[in-house]
Amino acid sequence: MWTFKSSVIWAFMARLAVIGLTYAQPFFIMALTNYVQESEPNKNEGYGLIGAFSLVFLLKGVFNCLYQHHNFRLITKIRGAIVSLIFEEILNLKYDEYSDTAALMLMSNDVDNIAFGVQNMHEVWASPIETGIALFLLQRQVAWAAAIPAFVTVIAFVSTHLLSKSTPGRQKSWMQAVRQRVTFASTYLNASATIKMLGLQDSLSLILQQFRINELADKKDFAT
Repeated sequence: MWTFKSSVIWAFMARLAVIGLTYAQPFFIMALTNYVQESEPNKNEGYGLIGAFSLVFLLKGVFNCLYQHHNFRLITKIRGAIVSLIFEEILNLKYDEYSDTAALMLMSNDVDNIAFGVQNMHEVWASPIETGIALFLLQRQVAWAAAIPAFVTVIAFVSTHLLSKSTPGRQKSWMQAVRQRVTFASTYLNASATIKMLGLQDSLSLILQQFRINELADKKDFAT
């Protein structure tokens, strides 16, 4: 990951800016509420609030785009590097050690899983910060009543932690189902001429379809 430190740092800074701009909005809303309640509001102050609101939303959109840009740029770099490493490793393997299905698995599902994890990498540190700031601002307004959403947050965190314990087993089952489908499909394609001569296309297509159905069922268990 340190090889791509520039993309990581830029995405980190952009995400941090998005947090700051997001939680600047409540202060502007409070200032606007106080402004409209004044008996004789100052027009220049009103124009300033309008400009500040516009600037906050504009900058938030810009930094959010920068965050997404550098995040997906990092994913592209990592994907390219991993695929290149897999290809280089395949070239160095002996013939009896080579496995088509293993290479296909690594270059498809495994790489996609890594990319998905990288996509949400910055949310790991950003979400607790946002939750803490939100609870702090809420506590300033409603005092001890803020303990209720804090309690709900703790319950959600604990529930997520408990549910995540079953994730590795379900992911392993899904990966096994993918491997079975890829192995069968690879064998099917390599022996396509023989299969056509024997008239087994329809039967084997149904078997392949069943492998896909089983894979999707395991993926659903993993995702939910």
